[in-house]
Amino acid sequence: MRKKILVVSLAVFIVSLMGGTMLVQAAEKPVKLTVVGDAGHNQKPWEWYKKDFLKLYNVDLKIVGVPFAEVYEKEKIEF
Repeated sequence: MRKKILVVSLAVFIVSLMGGTMLVQAAEKPVKLTVVGDAGHNQKPWEWYKKDFLKLYNVDLKIVGVPFAEVYEKEKIEF
């Protein structure tokens, strides 16, 4: 009985260590997010807060500006 408890406890400990290690590795790599919109003054807030997104949320923004008349067509394609 003691041997089973020891084995189960050891297994839970090892799994928790592995899970913690995976979370740390995932936190190091920022998530890349592409923001598409009409170029010009409407995209300035994304530029202003790009560093804050990376610092606070670990999100690296890629900002793509397109002419206003082409926004719908450009958003249908994959960036």
